[in-house]
Amino acid sequence: MLGAVTGLFFGEIVSPLKMVGDAFIMLLQITVLPYIGVALVTGLGRVDYDEVRKLAVKAGGILLLLWAIAISLVLVLPLSYPDWPSRSLFDKSSIETVAASDFLQLYIPFNPFFSLANGIVPAVVVFSIMIGPALTGVKNKEILIEPLSLLGEILSKITGFVAKLAPIGVFALIANATGTISFNDLA
Repeated sequence: MLGAVTGLFFGEIVSPLKMVGDAFIMLLQITVLPYIGVALVTGLGRVDYDEVRKLAVKAGGILLLLWAIAISLVLVLPLSYPDWPSRSLFDKSSIETVAASDFLQLYIPFNPFFSLANGIVPAVVVFSIMIGPALTGVKNKEILIEPLSLLGEILSKITGFVAKLAPIGVFALIANATGTISFNDLA
C-alpha cells in the first residue's frame, strides 16, 4: 500500500525505482535454475534402484493420467461451444502466424550449460533427472552428492536473504507501476 501511495503521490519522479524492482526480480532468479538442478541430482542420486523403479512407476502412472485428462479436454472442449454459422468477424489476414516451438530443443539439452545460461527450465530439469538416477549405480557417488548438497544449502541461504529484501523490492515495483501508469491505462 505504501508503494501505491508513493507512486500516486509522486508520479513520474519514482520511475527510477524501476531499477530497484528489476534488481529484486533478478536477485530472485539467481538461485532458481541452479537449485532445481542441484535438488534433482542430489534427491534422485541418493535413492537405490528399487526406489527409482517405484518412483518411475508412480510418476509414470500419474503422468499418463494427466496426459489422458489433457487429451480428453482438448478433444471434448470444442464440443461445448456452439457452432457459429458466420465467422465474418475474423479476418484470416489479420492473424499473425507464430513460429512453431521446437520441443526437441526445449526438452532435450544438447548443451546443458547453454540451457542453464539461457534459462531453459525444461531442458535443465530433464538433464538433472537423467543425472540423478544415473548416479544410483555409481560407486562413491557421495563424493559428488555431498558437495552438491552443500551447494543446495548455500543456494537456500541466498534465497532466504533475497526474500528478506522483498518489502523493498515490492515497494519499488508497485511505486513504479502506480507512478508511471496513465489514468487512461488505469481505466
